[in-house]
Amino acid sequence: MKKRMIGLLILSLLMFSACTGSHHAVTHTPATAQHNYQKKVTVKHTNKKRIQKTKKQKTKEKVAKKDEIQEKLNKQQNESKEKATIAKQQQEEKQAEVNQKTAEAKTLVIQAEITPIRENYNAAQAAVKAIPNGNQELSTRLAAIERIINTNEATEKAKIEREKQQENATSTQQATQAVNSTNDVNTGNQQSIIGNSKTKIYHMPGQAGYHMNGNNVVIFHSEQEAQAAGYRKSLR
Repeated sequence: MKKRMIGLLILSLLMFSACTGSHHAVTHTPATAQHNYQKKVTVKHTNKKRIQKTKKQKTKEKVAKKDEIQEKLNKQQNESKEKATIAKQQQEEKQAEVNQKTAEAKTLVIQAEITPIRENYNAAQAAVKAIPNGNQELSTRLAAIERIINTNEATEKAKIEREKQQENATSTQQATQAVNSTNDVNTGNQQSIIGNSKTKIYHMPGQAGYHMNGNNVVIFHSEQEAQAAGYRKSLR
């Protein structure tokens, strides 16, 4: 009897324990599932936020990179424009200088053409050489001017040479005539005044050249007579 009661008691405890475990399982299973679901949702949301953040960061980096490239491109374009502007300005200044020097040279070339002398030619030549890269037209005109000047100078030189020769010939002729005049006046009477009809000069007794044996001899008895005839006294 006692053993039977103990057996029933044990059986009752086992049944009670089984019921309690079953109830606990039924009670906590939905909570666990909810917790697991919520955890999955949280992880998914976190991953989504992380992905979105990564995308935003990449987008931001792309925009920044694009802006940087655009900025460099704009800088290069601005530098190119600035260089082009400077080059254009320098070209305009250079052309202005060429125009000014060309105008100055042309004025001097025209002056040399009007008055082809060496001084004008030299001034025009220096002005043409001062033109950057030169000027073919003005150089050609200068060459023509130089030919004219060379011809004129040669002509002038020949003229001067002829005049010099003529002067030498005249001097020689005058010297010869002077010698002849002296030889033409010859004397006989030392008391007479001897005149030379060619030179209209008379000599007194004792003067050099007082002779009387020529065809041009004129005899005067006094200086008054000789002077009245248009003669003058020899200084020698």
